[in-house]
Amino acid sequence: MRVRPSDRYADAYGRASTAYAEVLDPTLAPVARQILHLADVRSGDRILDVATGTGMIAREAAQRG
Repeated sequence: MRVRPSDRYADAYGRASTAYAEVLDPTLAPVARQILHLADVRSGDRILDVATGTGMIAREAAQRG
């Protein structure tokens, strides 16, 4: 079966994004917490995370309730 070039790119991007998240998310976690603090995000708030990388800030906000 022939593999389409777009499939190869998607696979490579998936691997790279996983590595990116594993390396940068722990490093930038204090920054994400500070952003949410400065934005005064609280339990019950609704936020929109658009094109901000790995979604770390949205996950951190969700953990707050």
